[in-house]
Amino acid sequence: MVRTTIACAPCRKSKIKCIHEGSPPCQYCLKKGRLQPGQCVLSGPTLSPSRQKSSSQRKRKSAPLVPTSINTLSQSSQDTTLQHETVWRSFDSLEFLFNIDRADILEACTKFNQKFPELRFLHLPTILNAVRGLKGAGDASRESSSKLQLLLTAIVAVHVSMTKGKSTLPTADQIVSKVWLHVALLEPPDLVVVQTLLVLSMFEWGKGNGHKAWMISGMAIRMMQSLLVADPSASQSPAELQSSNRTLWSCFIIDRLVFSGRPQPVTLSYHSLHTFWPSSDEDFVFSQLPCEPVLADSGQGLLENMRGNMAYYYNTLVRGFDIWSRILRFIVSGGRRLPGMHLPANHPWISTSPWKLLYDELQTWRERQEKRMLYPEASIESHAALGQAEPFAYLNLIYYTSLLFLNREYIPFLPKSRSEPSGPIDPPLLSVDPPVKWWHDRAEELFTSAIRISLIMSELDDADAPLCAPFPGFCLFSAATTNLYSLAFPWMHPNRNQNMAELVETDFGLLDKFRKIWHIGEGWWLTVQQCKRLYDHARTNLNGFDQRTRADFSTLESAIHDGQRRDSRHEERLVQGEILMPDGQQMPSHTSNEQGWAGQDAMMSDILLHNNWDGNQLWPLWGQQHDDFFAFEEFPAGIS
Repeated sequence: MVRTTIACAPCRKSKIKCIHEGSPPCQYCLKKGRLQPGQCVLSGPTLSPSRQKSSSQRKRKSAPLVPTSINTLSQSSQDTTLQHETVWRSFDSLEFLFNIDRADILEACTKFNQKFPELRFLHLPTILNAVRGLKGAGDASRESSSKLQLLLTAIVAVHVSMTKGKSTLPTADQIVSKVWLHVALLEPPDLVVVQTLLVLSMFEWGKGNGHKAWMISGMAIRMMQSLLVADPSASQSPAELQSSNRTLWSCFIIDRLVFSGRPQPVTLSYHSLHTFWPSSDEDFVFSQLPCEPVLADSGQGLLENMRGNMAYYYNTLVRGFDIWSRILRFIVSGGRRLPGMHLPANHPWISTSPWKLLYDELQTWRERQEKRMLYPEASIESHAALGQAEPFAYLNLIYYTSLLFLNREYIPFLPKSRSEPSGPIDPPLLSVDPPVKWWHDRAEELFTSAIRISLIMSELDDADAPLCAPFPGFCLFSAATTNLYSLAFPWMHPNRNQNMAELVETDFGLLDKFRKIWHIGEGWWLTVQQCKRLYDHARTNLNGFDQRTRADFSTLESAIHDGQRRDSRHEERLVQGEILMPDGQQMPSHTSNEQGWAGQDAMMSDILLHNNWDGNQLWPLWGQQHDDFFAFEEFPAGIS
């Protein structure tokens, strides 16, 4: 906690210290239930003229005592602070963007377009013209463009988050808090407001505020639905139709990406949307309607008429996210532990089983993409040369992460032998033996998928096209936990030819960078370290863990899916190796190659002391860091 002169109005009025973490709400407002945007606004103190005069007199009196070099530095710091406060005060009257260089605004929009391919609704030619208009417009024009200013300001906030330490602007949290003061949610629906809400939802997701992000995305979706009713497509120009179409499909994707707790039923289904599938990027940029538009509600299947080339990457991406969301929903709803899944008819190698239907649909989606869209057949460097490395990476991250989740469902949480890959060892067990080499194939797909996710993220970084959005970060986190497993239990991946120790080190380096940008990465960072500790202990003393089942590690298993830390003191002792072996002897608490992690272990223990959650409590998939949880009776599935 910090105590500064930055405080909210209620605390100033009550003459109490405003205790906060740099962003609202403060502890006092949190206790009073002031959680709505605008109810707790942090600001600097307002000095009366007499106090300002007194302050300036004190500075003049003390000036001779300060060396010239330090005095010059102090003046420079004061100038920077004054510039910061000028920009900050101007934002109260929606003048914020007028104090930012036009090139910086355009850079923020361009970077957002590149780094968030799932929200590809920004029409950059329109944005360029709008920014020019903002800079030269009169008061009347400025007032009419206030909604666009809010959208651009929200994008600037995301850009500030991703360029920490490189901006003289206010913090991203401060900028977003001001955006909320001006967003009109109850006025007639507006497309730009929908886009602003989508950006804010992505921002809150990255901050680890999963419930808040989910609620904001819900507002965007409802407003978009209202627009579809209130503004029929017949009255829209081609440019407006394209913008509306891209925004609607962005809502479709965010509906499948952001949720609180376990996945909720989706609000938007493709066969209920009376709109055309996304057109090519070229058609979108030139505001041209597709020559032969295909309506999503035409009664055809998800993968019918899918044009699998990079010109139509967004069209392909939309369909891929729909498949991914259903795979994820299957896993966290119980997966192989769902009622009846142990029956022979539902075994994963049966063509009509839920697992196999999802697997086959994923493979069909992949097969309908041209070779240039497939990694590693096509390289990151080639697509980076064309400025499309990020969307290319997204398509492959969706595929490999989906494949990872499907195959991980049937792999043991901790293997009990050193022989070969095997299937589930915890109930419910399968009643029929699988086809020959079935488990070898599943293990090969699982670990190969994890390796390729890591390589994609590493090669993006090398190509100066890093992806720091929440979804790629989650993909990397999932790959890191799986690579740690492969490193600890090499017999589960007998055909590997990758240096796993080096790959794990790369994963940790990328996750370390990510967590410094988005707070959601902190949970992922702690979880991969916890996995390393467990796997190191299990590898060095497999017999000591022979009587342990996945039920002993339900808390960590949940965290492997989402990175959220929970309290489980008994489980913490198991992870650290403080368990009794079969002969009654106690395992050592640390192996020799774990000494370097002692500091992190202590840090994690301190964090655990502040939590009081049951290990089987609902866990929020996308790293809900400090909001309330919803309870439900069924524990979600993971690795077993």
